[in-house]
Amino acid sequence: MLFVSQTPDYRLPSTACVLQDKLRISQKAIAFDINLGCSGFVYGLYTACCFIQGGGLKRVLLLCGDTQTKFSCPGDKSVAFILGDAGTATLIEYQKGVPDINFLLMSDGSRFDRLIVPGGGYRNPSSAETLEMSRQPDGGMRSLEHVYMDGMEIFNFSVTDVVKTIQVFMDSINIDPSQIDFLVLHQANKFMTDKIARKLRFPSEKVLYSLQIYGNTSCASIPLTIVHNFQKIKEDRVRRCILAGFGVGLSWGVVDIAFDSVLCPPVAEL
Repeated sequence: MLFVSQTPDYRLPSTACVLQDKLRISQKAIAFDINLGCSGFVYGLYTACCFIQGGGLKRVLLLCGDTQTKFSCPGDKSVAFILGDAGTATLIEYQKGVPDINFLLMSDGSRFDRLIVPGGGYRNPSSAETLEMSRQPDGGMRSLEHVYMDGMEIFNFSVTDVVKTIQVFMDSINIDPSQIDFLVLHQANKFMTDKIARKLRFPSEKVLYSLQIYGNTSCASIPLTIVHNFQKIKEDRVRRCILAGFGVGLSWGVVDIAFDSVLCPPVAEL
């Protein structure tokens, strides 16, 4: 069992270990956390596939979830209106003879401070100074324990680096938009998603959205978008999709995957 999150229950232990007991999963199960945000589902899916292909496992439960509104300051207009909280569960099982799942994962730590919660961790522990609210140079009202996002830099990263990576990936496996049923991007914001899709020449009817309902839900946004859209589809056939997550780290990843008879339960809104 893998739990992907930037907002674990505790500094320690791993939330995955807590969930192993709460979900009554066998003590023989592997359970650990992956600390990632917007790229987390793709990274988690890659890790799950590695365990199945090379580790001899037959199934992996991939849990993705964040309560990121807890580190968003309501007075910071750059993030307060787009962030949402959500959790998803995806069961990946081994099946003989199925097509390969192709991945390309990237990271660039030189831009780590473009999307960051500067205070409250072990490098800058929580203190009166990190909790003090003040007007920041970008005009946002927040403390050092609230999330900061360099919106323009993240936008540029998404429509340049991410687009280039997806295109290189598609070229490397010799596919183009005509061979893909759906493009499922991390739901950062609609303008950004539209821009990426246009640059990649995906028609609008092949681009899936859930942002208008749930907002930017970090690592949960891709599986949440899949469930939100696939549960409306009645025709049962294989659908080939490109999934791409990108954001904090900076980190990003893309995967080519074919879905066959995906079981999508209704979304529970709390």
